[in-house]
Amino acid sequence: AVQTLILAIITMRCDWDREAEKAATALRNIK
Repeated sequence: AVQTLILAIITMRCDWDREAEKAATALRNIK
């Protein structure tokens, strides 16, 4: 849970579009 929050914060500070796309892909892979 903590790692998810940290990744979310880093994502907001970095390239949002690219990071968000990778995060969405990762979530789809998990499910």
